[in-house]
Amino acid sequence: MNFKEKKQLISELKKAYVQPKTRQKEAFLSKLSYPKSTFSQFAFDQLAFIRRRTWLISIALFVTMELLMKYNDFTEMQFAGIITVSAFVPMLTLVSAMELLRSKRYGMGEIEMSTRFSLGTLMLVKMSWLGISNLVVLMTSALFMMDKVEGGFVRTGIYLLVPYLFTCNLSLWLIKKTKARECIYYCATASGTVSLILLVLSKNRVLLYESRFTLAWAFICIFLFVLMLVESIRIIRNMEENKWNSLLIE
Repeated sequence: MNFKEKKQLISELKKAYVQPKTRQKEAFLSKLSYPKSTFSQFAFDQLAFIRRRTWLISIALFVTMELLMKYNDFTEMQFAGIITVSAFVPMLTLVSAMELLRSKRYGMGEIEMSTRFSLGTLMLVKMSWLGISNLVVLMTSALFMMDKVEGGFVRTGIYLLVPYLFTCNLSLWLIKKTKARECIYYCATASGTVSLILLVLSKNRVLLYESRFTLAWAFICIFLFVLMLVESIRIIRNMEENKWNSLLIE
């Protein structure tokens, strides 16, 4: 059964089996005795569940990019240094994808669905933390590079964000279309391909990195960011279709 057929089947089942409206649900749930953690507590607790090696790999990638910046040449026409640095950016996406897919790979989905907050909310929190950490790495790298690039911090940040957002969109599309156990290999292939293309470009004269194309880069960056938000919302909504344990809902 492919993705479209599965989605159509779920839609038909919803039409056939209408869930009756609850009566006095709020009053009943308010009497239940269970730990009522706030959303902020729940969100910060998720930091502890992100593996240490995920943070260590991100730090290692950051250090690698800093070393490349130090020993690469930057020129207005070629930008060999910044292209080489941006070739390592897709690896941040791969590390995040590995962390997001961990629960499905190890069959932990049912456990996560039994928590007070929905699986979609859990995924949103994880994506937010990983996205924030990746953004810190990219923006810190841009700060170190901005004195070597005409246009400063903004232009440098755009050059780093575009390959990152492009790889994020590829990974989100693969997560939506493929099985979790196979998806990580597809995401690795996608990240590796983007990195390889950028490494090849770093050895050639690339006119796209000239200052006259900066506005086009900015529009592409905004478009990819919006597309990433849309794809993320779609994935989370699909997860929300899975019903969680109503006894744990406040």
